[in-house]
Amino acid sequence: MKITIINFTTFLYSLSLPNIVQILRKAGHDVRCVNVLSDPKESLALDLPAIIEIAKGSDLVGLSLFSCYHDHAVVLTKALKKQIGDVPVIWGGVHTTYLPELSLQFADYICVGEGEEAFPEFIESLYNGKKNPVNNIWYMSGDKIVKTAMNALNSNM
Repeated sequence: MKITIINFTTFLYSLSLPNIVQILRKAGHDVRCVNVLSDPKESLALDLPAIIEIAKGSDLVGLSLFSCYHDHAVVLTKALKKQIGDVPVIWGGVHTTYLPELSLQFADYICVGEGEEAFPEFIESLYNGKKNPVNNIWYMSGDKIVKTAMNALNSNM
């Protein structure tokens, strides 16, 4: 599966994304990462073409974000849907954990809580065509939010 992960951050890396990327790569997935180092108060317009070009051909696009990047995530998600088509988009990070209902207004899926176990399990479910509910992964079914159980916090990170 071809996966593009876009990390909106004021830091170079998030704490969990490198772990998730390595787990997915070891499972045989083609994973590309983009760190968008931008000011959340500035427009994303100049960066959009390059980000979309990297995401082209992806089977899934994941965004990791803090709440200050909500507007950037909305702009990018809408642009991806318009320019790439029906690629599923999942949001994760602190923002989705604290504001899941808001996040689901734009993303197809969200990861609430820790993603180190949930996200790879979600990818395997999609890859195998099962689309089974996965703990920590929420989505919309019609106008209802499907909330899955939360995995226990991993104290051995």
